[in-house]
Amino acid sequence: MTTRGVWILAAFMPILVVNAWAAPEADKPEIISSPGQAMTADAMGFLNVRAIRGKEWSVVRMKNADGLWYARLEARGALVTEFADCGNREDWIRFMLWPIDDPDPRFLLVLRYSGGVNGPDALDIIHLKENYRTLLKVSSDFNLTKVEDLNSDGWPEVIGKSRLYGNLLDLTRAMSPTPTLIFSYREDAKQYLCQNQKFREKIGETADARRKSFEQNPVSKHAFSYEKWNETSRAACADLVAWVTETCLMGDEASAWAYLQQYTTPDTAVEIKAAIQERLEADPYYKAVKRTQERDKGVSDQPKVTPGPSQTHTSHAWLKRIKPAVELEASIPVGG
Repeated sequence: MTTRGVWILAAFMPILVVNAWAAPEADKPEIISSPGQAMTADAMGFLNVRAIRGKEWSVVRMKNADGLWYARLEARGALVTEFADCGNREDWIRFMLWPIDDPDPRFLLVLRYSGGVNGPDALDIIHLKENYRTLLKVSSDFNLTKVEDLNSDGWPEVIGKSRLYGNLLDLTRAMSPTPTLIFSYREDAKQYLCQNQKFREKIGETADARRKSFEQNPVSKHAFSYEKWNETSRAACADLVAWVTETCLMGDEASAWAYLQQYTTPDTAVEIKAAIQERLEADPYYKAVKRTQERDKGVSDQPKVTPGPSQTHTSHAWLKRIKPAVELEASIPVGG
């Protein structure tokens, strides 16, 4: 296997990116972002590299005594933290610096990637400018969709899917709700929290697709009874359960329960509501939504900002766009 490294010399913070890839693939066509565009990156937009070294910090992928991979963050020669949950594949640990095109990044994102489309992921966000404090720590009950600055405030939102509702109401894992989670930074809490209620319009696009799918099914034409739950009705009502769960996680339980009662018999509504509530009460992200909702009670929402068209980064080609104070140097051997 060929190993190589790339020096990135920024104006104020030199960054060494040590590459652990095999022979490089051809870069994808480059799309340069323009003013007003929202920066977006999915899991493949994270860097698959052995190490990144800043002026005073470094993050490095390593193996433990059991041969499992983890990442280690150090600053000024001292350990800051370690990132576990990485398994036996080195390329399942990936890094991102944010802002993506900035030579002096503010945040380090460390993703422990499962490799599958719907597999569990773990994600941490570290503030490189504020004593390397952890802003977000999401465990493996989460599946990353993308990172994007949804409201153009300079703080990237983390968008993903919850894995806490599997086999709800005896639904198969494939049929079970996977409600959207949006983590956004709160200045008063000095950390990222799940704030679905702030992004209802964004989440509603996905939720409404499930609602429309249910309403177009013949099952929705009469009050559904849980006693008649079979494979046909189960598939249709999976959309109903998904919409109700998603709406609860946006902090609008009243609409969720009213909709449920509209399409089910009274006993079935009680049974489905109880099952969903049991999961919600054990869901830390739902609890975060309720806490922030209560905190914001009586406070008007900030004016909405409509970002420009998004650019999704799915390769490491963005490294070449850190201009103008950047120079890409020759390969550097990587040991071990």
